[in-house]
Amino acid sequence: MEIAKDFMKGYLPVSILDIVDFSTLELQKDSHINKQLQEVFSDLLFKVDINNKEGYIYFLFEHKSYRDRLVIFQLLRYMVEIWESKVEKQGLSGLPVIIPLVIYHDKGEWRVKTKLSDMIIGYNQLPEDVKKYIPSFEYLIYDLTKYNDEDIKLESVTRIIIKIMRDVRHASKD
Repeated sequence: MEIAKDFMKGYLPVSILDIVDFSTLELQKDSHINKQLQEVFSDLLFKVDINNKEGYIYFLFEHKSYRDRLVIFQLLRYMVEIWESKVEKQGLSGLPVIIPLVIYHDKGEWRVKTKLSDMIIGYNQLPEDVKKYIPSFEYLIYDLTKYNDEDIKLESVTRIIIKIMRDVRHASKD
């Protein structure tokens, strides 16, 4: 748990850090990845108070040998599944905040759009009163290929894990 907390504190934007109560951080046991995708993705879901309400931070680890431009749809499916589960199992009338992030550690920089509306043709030319009817969200991307050893300024155990994740793909392909 400390490794996840250290990573979040080191890499989440300040605007998110300001509203997250890390003393409430709790790993959830269920994965939301279907069996066909388990070879290329793994995930972690953390329950945490966000802005004094129950919320979630969702980590999706990308294990593909290529950058998947459709990862945003996978994230959206997982988020909807989490929301459906909360409504069905807990009877919630409102939906908790979910902050999605992807951790990428393959060769080459992540050059995939991270905002759904950027993928919708002509979205930016639509009037604002039409845009409100079209779903859009953005996910955070942590492209470990961008960080050298000096850039990884976390606690020692977390730093080692991040370096291993970053370097494992490169070592296995050499």
